[in-house]
Amino acid sequence: MKKKKCRKCTASLSLLFVVFLFLVSSSNNSSVKLERSLKEPEAGSTPTKFTDFSATTHGGRGDESVNGDGDELSRLQKRGGKDYTQGHRRIYASFINLIGGTETVAKAKILEVGTGIGYGLNLLLNDVELNSYVGIEPCTKCLEHVKSKVIEPWLRKQREVKAGLSRKKQALFKFPEVTVKNGFLGDFSTEEILSQLGSRADFSFCIEVAEHVDPDQRLNFLEALKTLTKGTLFLSTPNKDTRPKDGALSSKQWLELLADAGFVRVTAIEWQWTTVFICQSY
Repeated sequence: MKKKKCRKCTASLSLLFVVFLFLVSSSNNSSVKLERSLKEPEAGSTPTKFTDFSATTHGGRGDESVNGDGDELSRLQKRGGKDYTQGHRRIYASFINLIGGTETVAKAKILEVGTGIGYGLNLLLNDVELNSYVGIEPCTKCLEHVKSKVIEPWLRKQREVKAGLSRKKQALFKFPEVTVKNGFLGDFSTEEILSQLGSRADFSFCIEVAEHVDPDQRLNFLEALKTLTKGTLFLSTPNKDTRPKDGALSSKQWLELLADAGFVRVTAIEWQWTTVFICQSY
């Protein structure tokens, strides 16, 4: 009996070791793939081209206001509709490449905190198999821009596609649920967001937002993202050690907070002006 028990224990330990190696390998592969995508913008999915939509970035300076000159839409208008910096485009495209783009295994439920004027949403709608999307943004006029320049054109295109199908296929055709909410993450209950997503998000995006969260709310903010995310959170924020004017914390401090928030495995990649984090909930 003792020998059988020992064999069982050995087998169990071997299985755990194999699982551990798989998880480590998976995490390393993700970081390698992301670093490659950041360096090679043409690799993976190609961002959808459009002329009527573009964006500028706040650059992490923290001078945004809900409807003032610091919001993304005002910056867009001041710069004559010039696009995001190549760096910002590459971050979004790299994350989408990492989750599989149009090859996503199952239709994804996605949460984005900091929709801005919808650059990321536009890519997600066109380059990812979506089940649902919930975007949160405090700037009212930015969301009006998102609705008129991103969501409505996309809906028109979807209706045209549906109209060209047979009746049988039309009956099976389903639009992804796309919801944009005006406010901050803390303004909405977990139940409300989960109800609109359908369940916890497969992937959550938080691009150049965390540095603007009030210092005493940072951990609560990350804990809320953890609660709402079943799979992976993609987060980027400037490193205060290398960008003291832009960053709120060092990358090491963010790693500690993400661990405190309950993320099991976090990979950090220092890139240009910011740090990119891949945060897994499982």
